[in-house]
Amino acid sequence: GAFSFGVEYHDLWSLHIYKALGAPVKQFDCTVDRTAMDCPACRFFKVCLRAHSDSSMVGEQSWTLDQLLNETGFHNAPDRSLVMKMDIEASEWPIFAEMKGPLGGTLRKFQQIVIEFHGMRMAEKHGMYLAAMRNLFAAGFRVVHVHGNNHDGNFSYGDYS
Repeated sequence: GAFSFGVEYHDLWSLHIYKALGAPVKQFDCTVDRTAMDCPACRFFKVCLRAHSDSSMVGEQSWTLDQLLNETGFHNAPDRSLVMKMDIEASEWPIFAEMKGPLGGTLRKFQQIVIEFHGMRMAEKHGMYLAAMRNLFAAGFRVVHVHGNNHDGNFSYGDYS
């Protein structure tokens, strides 16, 4: 199975992953009423992904990753059998920062995770970002590609940018 978080109106990834793997794709975004990219085995949920500790999504349908796997019937998926794409506008950080201990096991259900990280310029959140990256590494993931996001600007610290 494949999971696409943050589909807005331009989720071509879902169609590509369906064509490449023939896998059912679950699409999630509470900010739009429908996905822009239909495919034969795609199903859209007007739901956002949230961290366990996040109570800020008042008025929006939101699930934790564990809830989401239960609701879609993938809670018993074998380790490394799922793929994920995530573009959720800085909400990725608290989700991954909490994924340690038993919650880290949920991450191991995924073979590959493609993430667009946001908010790099917010130095006050770098501690949370470090926790998130450590949890991803502890779950067996490695960074294979990095490029700057031309929408969010560069991060500079002293003489470094």
